[in-house]
Amino acid sequence: MLLFLDNCDAVYTLKSGEKIYAKKGSIVYTPLHSEYLVEFNSLNDESCITTHINFLLFDTENSPFVLSNKAEVFSADNTNYKSIFNKIDNYGKGNITCYGKIKSIMYDLLFKLSDYYHKSHLYKYSIIERGIEYLEQNEEQTLSISEIADMCNVSEVYFRKLFKKYSG
Repeated sequence: MLLFLDNCDAVYTLKSGEKIYAKKGSIVYTPLHSEYLVEFNSLNDESCITTHINFLLFDTENSPFVLSNKAEVFSADNTNYKSIFNKIDNYGKGNITCYGKIKSIMYDLLFKLSDYYHKSHLYKYSIIERGIEYLEQNEEQTLSISEIADMCNVSEVYFRKLFKKYSG
């Protein structure tokens, strides 16, 4: 599920007890079957306004699309997420639901969030950044994983471990 916080902040308490804080203008992603409690805090004594999208999309291997394995907060940036959420909401409320248009906008939104997620988490994996870029930019890999690990000056085992964490 994706939730856009328009006029409020939120605190998510995960089953583990971890708290995730989301501010106005943020998007909160919660993976399928995640368990949490959420508390919304209105701003300026106005009512809390949120827009949520429940979705189930599949990747090329017919597995459910997962942006992350845990709840994530995407901060407001130059992307106007509010207008994207409003478009999806409006197409879904119309007399004639445009599934193709909704999917198109949804894929665009997920692409933006995925790109944002990977860029924001890439610094954690800077040691294997060259390998990550190689794998993401070359659909037909000519190098083995061992050669890519050598490119990053790490062992193959360590490269696989970090890449698995990076890619989920």
